[in-house]
Amino acid sequence: MSTSKTIAKNFLYTTFYKVLRIILPLITVPYITRVLGAEKLGIYDYTYSVVIYFQMIAFLGFENYGSRLIAENCKDKEGLNKVFSAAYYFQIVFSMFAIAAYVLYLTIFCKENVIVSWVQMLYIVAELFNISWLYFGMEKFQITSAVNIVSRLVSFLGIFIFVKSKDDLILYSVFCAGSLLISSLILWIGAFKYIKFVYATVKEIWGYGKGALVLFFPVLVINIYRTMDKIMLGNMVGMAEVAIYSNADKIVEVPYMILASLGVVTLPKMTNLAVEGEMEKTRYYIKKSMRFIMFMACGMAFGMMAVGKVFAQVFFGKEFLASGILIMVIAPHVVFRGSANVVRNQYLLPQKRDKDYIASILIGVVINLVFNFILIPLWGAIGAAWATLFAESFVALYQIFVCRKEIPVVGYTLSNAFFLVAGLIMFVPVYLYGSTHLANIPTLFIQIVVGVIIYLIVGGGFMYVKEKELINSFIGNRKKGCKI
Repeated sequence: MSTSKTIAKNFLYTTFYKVLRIILPLITVPYITRVLGAEKLGIYDYTYSVVIYFQMIAFLGFENYGSRLIAENCKDKEGLNKVFSAAYYFQIVFSMFAIAAYVLYLTIFCKENVIVSWVQMLYIVAELFNISWLYFGMEKFQITSAVNIVSRLVSFLGIFIFVKSKDDLILYSVFCAGSLLISSLILWIGAFKYIKFVYATVKEIWGYGKGALVLFFPVLVINIYRTMDKIMLGNMVGMAEVAIYSNADKIVEVPYMILASLGVVTLPKMTNLAVEGEMEKTRYYIKKSMRFIMFMACGMAFGMMAVGKVFAQVFFGKEFLASGILIMVIAPHVVFRGSANVVRNQYLLPQKRDKDYIASILIGVVINLVFNFILIPLWGAIGAAWATLFAESFVALYQIFVCRKEIPVVGYTLSNAFFLVAGLIMFVPVYLYGSTHLANIPTLFIQIVVGVIIYLIVGGGFMYVKEKELINSFIGNRKKGCKI
């Protein structure tokens, strides 16, 4: 129970930061679009789309691999110092390589927007100092979340205060990239309470660092995977379809980022259980996590499907009505991605089943590519949305399939099928109300309120029946003043 409360607290910290990371850019979009204009903003987006690949090389797969490595050795002080030092030396090497490669790109190939491109290098430098994986592995999520939240808010305020015209593009770039660098530097202030640098041989550096290369591959593939739809839409149909699809994709990504927070905070705990051979506890936490994820995912997926058309018109404008239809198509993938996240972060990665994880991602890429070629020429952005849904569902099913003998994930999933019924019960009246009323803010507000009430009564009631003891424990601790 104590462990569950710790996970819940860390989940709230991480979720708040991830939601803030998505919402703040959405808030600044109307302001920045008007101040900088489409051309200047396009320059920023283009230069960022280039630097992000060098940034990935600098950090490799350390978010998952580094966290797992620290969790495996956190109970041995000398071992912790050794693995941290060796792994971080490895990170330094690849960060310096990425910086050198980017400088080479700037001096040889970059002929336009040179100053902005140089400023964007701050993103790569930030990864040189990024040791968030140390805190993740030790389950110190409140530290990383607090630092990131403060730096994001400072950047957010700086943009509104100092970015006033099209001539402030460089300043805008400094605030965006600089916030990440500041976060990385601040994390070093308290780091030496937990670790110290020790000597490591080249063999040790390679031994502890090479695992990051393995997990870098899915990071790279996922980024290609996430941009494939837009690239193919732009080449096969047109840029208007890209804009419609991108808007829907951004909205659906918000609830998934909330669910992904659970995977981040449970990875170190499940790694410890894997090291200790605690299979029964592993099954226990996966069962509880799957119920929580299904409860959240079904509510958010059916909720987005119900309000999608009204939301798109209110938030993006009437010309983006098609984005609402795409939200309805893409939204169910939140359930699939949420389930896959539990399996991946609580079993496959802690048990070092990296090959199965990579295989699932490759399957998703192939399926997405094939269905894009078939469906985009027929239906445009809607075809790309269906291709994404098919790909995500196959990824989830494959990950469940490969661990079916050790973890009864199928049983865990079927035992929570009632949340699908609860979501459908909510969807029908909320969608019908939106279809028969004007697409405006009052309609959207009523839809959201009614939807939340219905789902909490039906889905929340089922959740309470199944997890009465755990829920009452949390409520009791809160009444006693326990801050979860």
